[in-house]
Amino acid sequence: MKDITVKTDRLNIIPLEISELKIMYENEKDNEMKSAYKEMIINMEKHKGFEEWCTNWEIKLKSGVTVGGLCFKGKPDTKDSVEIGYGIDEDYRNHGYAAEAVRYISEWALKQKNVKFVCAQTNKENKISQKVLIGSGFIRDGYGDEDLLFKKTL
Repeated sequence: MKDITVKTDRLNIIPLEISELKIMYENEKDNEMKSAYKEMIINMEKHKGFEEWCTNWEIKLKSGVTVGGLCFKGKPDTKDSVEIGYGIDEDYRNHGYAAEAVRYISEWALKQKNVKFVCAQTNKENKISQKVLIGSGFIRDGYGDEDLLFKKTL
């Protein structure tokens, strides 16, 4: 996989190698997350050369402490679009880490070949996630298959 680190003022955002993702999968207790990691592993194996679009990315403080994660839900599609998902560990919420990570990772993605749009979905009740997306330059763009759809472009 390519050596990538997306750096912000307070964070380093780093994609996991497949071996690291497999360890996360083995140690995960939440069935929903375990299923998501399994899907990522399958996609990493299937899309050699595009692993950064299929893996979990750790959101780390400059000190090295992991505060959350994010992912792309696959490589750029035929509409030059990628979708992101993200989460901050409970102990680190309300510090602006999600907004900072989403802003920088979407800017990074939009600089990559075959990416013109970054999308994210959240449910109507998740006002915090909506605020993160809007504050990171996303605009509401109808509904996706999960609920509210947001998009960002250059």
